[in-house]
Amino acid sequence: MRLVIGDNWLIDDEVYSIRDVNACWVENNEVIGYAKGTLFGGATPETMIDSEEMILACDEISQHTYDVAEMLYASHFLNYPFMEVGETMQWLAEVGIVEVHPKHRGNGLGVKMGLQFMDVLRSKEAIGFFFFKPFPLQYSQGDGPRKYFDPEIHVEDFERDRNKLVGLYERAWGAKVMPGATDHMWLPGSPTTLQEIHARGDKWSFRFKV
Repeated sequence: MRLVIGDNWLIDDEVYSIRDVNACWVENNEVIGYAKGTLFGGATPETMIDSEEMILACDEISQHTYDVAEMLYASHFLNYPFMEVGETMQWLAEVGIVEVHPKHRGNGLGVKMGLQFMDVLRSKEAIGFFFFKPFPLQYSQGDGPRKYFDPEIHVEDFERDRNKLVGLYERAWGAKVMPGATDHMWLPGSPTTLQEIHARGDKWSFRFKV
């Protein structure tokens, strides 16, 4: 099974960059699974990024990208998540979707794919940290061949399945609940970056690695 990752530049100006990353796993000319992510960061080293301008740029891309930027802004200790990223030339990396084709599910392949996807990005890019929203895909009307269940109708089932995912990612990936955004989780980024995420009260900030 081979992992193929392609880069797609959504916005790249003199100050900030927002990159869409798409990946798929193929074997014998068959797609086994796919992943999507987004990188948020500066265009050049030591860039001073205005977080509110970054949010407006994200709003021009999609509602989802805007919501993600708003979450990072609201959960940061000083509402400056992108300024710190620009100054140290690292990325905030969202893992949006990791999905296995239905006929290959049930053997933990999705967990392995997610780890491989993040490991490759860690080696290719300066990732500050990864973050994602645990969301059972059967409750999403997005891409992929799956049966849909409305989470507003199947409320108890959705909460049960989401809690299962949180527990799975804690055990399998070592993920933690994100300070200030309890519906998200986070994971460490590249070992070569100078800073790491940590809790500041009920929110998050960066600190230099010891």
